[in-house]
Amino acid sequence: MRARAILWLVLMLVLAVLLAACSASGGDKGEEIEENAGGPEALDGGFVWQRVGGIAGFCDVVTVGAGGPATAASCASEPPETLGETTLTAAQAQQVAGWVARLASFEHEQSDPATADAMTITITFTGRGDEQPTDADIAAIEGLAVEVLRAVAAR
Repeated sequence: MRARAILWLVLMLVLAVLLAACSASGGDKGEEIEENAGGPEALDGGFVWQRVGGIAGFCDVVTVGAGGPATAASCASEPPETLGETTLTAAQAQQVAGWVARLASFEHEQSDPATADAMTITITFTGRGDEQPTDADIAAIEGLAVEVLRAVAAR
């Protein structure tokens, strides 16, 4: 009986060590997405929009390049799962090209004040201009990212 108790204790310790090793190597999901997406630098201008958290447990990533298709991915799985891609309309492509030409590179993060179900939206933008984004620019970039998510989900 004592040997059985010792065996269970050893087994539980081994499992605890393995769990700790898995969580320590997990890293931050946001970092994984940027690495897997190639980052906005690989886009020759454009942006990566990421939404994490919220009561619904969002973990969405949209990558929009100045000259290519827009992609949507979910970081809820490991590795992140590409949900699909869509071609920007002519007006959307022109809008992105205008932002890239006019705006300087920037990072923007917005979090709501909730703690348990807080949602964070991050935009990593790569531009060639020298202007800083206005609130209207940020809202338009977020709007385009949501349009891309909807377009991919509709397929």
